Amino acid sequence: MREFFRKHHIWMKLLALLIAVTLWAIVIYNDNPERSMDVTNIPVELLGQTSLLQNSGLVVSKIENPTVSIKLTGTFSALGAVDTDDITVRADVSHYTEAGNYTLSYDVSLPDGVTIAERTPRRIPIVIEKIVEKELPIRVEYEGTLADGVHLDEATVEPSLVTVSGTESVMECAAYAVVKLDASELTKDYSGECAYVIADVDGNTLESEFTRYIDKTVQVDIPVYLSKTVPVEVNVTASAGVPKTSIVTTYEPSEVTVYGRSSDISSLKSLKLGDVSVRDFTLTYDKDFALALPEGVSFYDEVVEQVNVHISFRDIATTQITVSNILLENVPEKAVVELETPNLEIMIRGQTDKLKNVDVNNFRVSVDLADIDLQGGRQLVPAVVKISIGGYDVCGSYSVIVNVSEEEEG
Repeated sequence: MREFFRKHHIWMKLLALLIAVTLWAIVIYNDNPERSMDVTNIPVELLGQTSLLQNSGLVVSKIENPTVSIKLTGTFSALGAVDTDDITVRADVSHYTEAGNYTLSYDVSLPDGVTIAERTPRRIPIVIEKIVEKELPIRVEYEGTLADGVHLDEATVEPSLVTVSGTESVMECAAYAVVKLDASELTKDYSGECAYVIADVDGNTLESEFTRYIDKTVQVDIPVYLSKTVPVEVNVTASAGVPKTSIVTTYEPSEVTVYGRSSDISSLKSLKLGDVSVRDFTLTYDKDFALALPEGVSFYDEVVEQVNVHISFRDIATTQITVSNILLENVPEKAVVELETPNLEIMIRGQTDKLKNVDVNNFRVSVDLADIDLQGGRQLVPAVVKISIGGYDVCGSYSVIVNVSEEEEG
């Protein structure tokens, strides 16, 4: 490396360069020649805007050149000491009293020792406008997609007109005020205080730094309706012989589509037709039920006035047994009552497997005479079949024949 520096005289060349730079600095410092410097993008500060608004109701709505550029001249040392942050450009607008297009002169504050050789632009075009108020109608517009089955009634807005203010050019284009709501979130009645924006006839939003909403918000109420398909159903009461798992219920139609306010319909899970007990029939049931809708709910499309209900049983059968255990109860004093029916043929119902091994000893017939108007002679009186074990139903009603006579005096 040393051999390389020595061979090519690098040290001598570096020394010569250092001497040249030193001599140049000495000359510049002693002579301090005049030079120039460009400063660009200096922001324009507008003075008197508050007075302009307060005194005349005017604002500067547009400034053609918000920044300016200048060329400075001065000595080398003076320019070297310039900090661009110390350069300010100011223009006063407080003396204007009418709206219009104007060109402003402006002042530039500079550090000592430098002067302005050029400025671009020389004057600044501005637009001064009057601030005006305008009354606008309110609209409600929806963004997004309504959920399935949701229907919106007309929105009510209070107040229906709002007062806004802004520059004349903006207010001339303002056609209405609009509240924008997300339709996908409207699944129940809506009520709320809403902000709004102003728009032109094409629906484009109009905004500027001078726009003010004198009515800050509006109250929006939207009735939300739902269409909903719900099943119909009857409440079927099971019995000892027919458990719920054996009951098969079919409907025609099995469901209907209804319509109503969300508050009336959102919690509607089914339409109740009525109650049925399996004790009211033996093996099958078929009946038309009138379909009544809750208050505030109507049919969405097709009106259904009645629903056919068919009930049958799975693995349920009937069989006949003969019961001879018949007991007369509450026989009146001074009466002789003879039972003339020695046994009864009883139809019982239950699960098919249980009917295969029926024990008639678990069945008896009770004839309660307490509330019966007994007449002399033979007559038919009601009888009740009682079962001492579970899993069976008695089908039908029964009666026995008794012969009534007065007790002979001793």
